[in-house]
Amino acid sequence: MDSSLLLNLVALFVSVTAVAISGIFALRQIRTAEHANHIPVVIDLLTEFRSLKFNEDYYYVCNDLCAQHDPRLGISGLPEDAKEAVYSVAYYFQTFASLIAMRVVDKRATMTLLYRRVVQVWGALEPYVLREREIRGTEGAWLFRILESLAGEAKRMPADTLNDFLATAFKTPDARTSRRNGRARSMSRDDNEIREAKPLNVEATDLVDP
Repeated sequence: MDSSLLLNLVALFVSVTAVAISGIFALRQIRTAEHANHIPVVIDLLTEFRSLKFNEDYYYVCNDLCAQHDPRLGISGLPEDAKEAVYSVAYYFQTFASLIAMRVVDKRATMTLLYRRVVQVWGALEPYVLREREIRGTEGAWLFRILESLAGEAKRMPADTLNDFLATAFKTPDARTSRRNGRARSMSRDDNEIREAKPLNVEATDLVDP
């Protein structure tokens, strides 16, 4: 191969590589800037957890609402203080669900931190929301649907999700130990099931299609 052609090919390769690397860094800078714009919003939302009023509303919704008010009232039929607590808590968690849906926040991290609360809140509110949809008809068909979807996905998350997240994010020994113990318990249960399983009496003819 001609040496000048070889040099040209090398120069072309270097140029293409430089352009690709520049493009990658540019994309990363754009994403970093986007996340930086969203950080204040997320911080404001998380700060709400420190509010005494919000925590009182959360406790009320999860523990007292059903005991005090019939779900057949829906949401619109609740007294003003109960209605205020329901909307405050429900829309708070639906905001996080919306941010996840729009990929504004990291889905795995956000769901790991909130999934137990989301499940508890939706478990308490579901009968009221379903009744409210009936009351409103077509107008209320989509009431808290995003929150419902997030809660459904949260229910399917493994029990060790938080331990796995902590082990990855912070390299915490306790989290890693907990995760190993959880896996060991799971393997132990599987071994016990295998040992306790009764042998199947299968005839040779059972393995042949008629």
